[in-house]
Amino acid sequence: MKERLKLEEEKATGDQHQVSVTAAIDIADHEGSRITGQVLLTEKCLSYKEFEEQILQIKEQLDTILDKSRQIFEPGVRKDYNLEFNENLTDEELWNIMSQIKDAGILLEKFNGMSYEKRIEVADYILSHATIFSGAGSVFSERYNSEKGILE
Repeated sequence: MKERLKLEEEKATGDQHQVSVTAAIDIADHEGSRITGQVLLTEKCLSYKEFEEQILQIKEQLDTILDKSRQIFEPGVRKDYNLEFNENLTDEELWNIMSQIKDAGILLEKFNGMSYEKRIEVADYILSHATIFSGAGSVFSERYNSEKGILE
């Protein structure tokens, strides 16, 4: 695969330098016209910490895209991804749906997509009624952040 990402460095002020990441683009239309260039993927950063945060955000977004793409390629995952989390369902009904999901990434996305109030209700149900030593219950109990009300 052709390398498309590049670390850019430029002098800012005094002894300071700023860095960013650019991506090479090559766009062609059906008539043969072509545009090539660079697109800035991160802000121009003056510190390593700031740059690292930008890179980690990009990595997190790419990981999410990769997880979502699994539904296309792996049998069974598409079924998990298409399960509906209707907040009008009871906590027990939602847990029954959640417990069918095999992919932890999809479980996190679906659970975290509910309202805060519903997540708290469902979490209370799961932690007080479900087996948390195996399957989806185990994933839930290990990854639930009670302070934020989300799965991490």
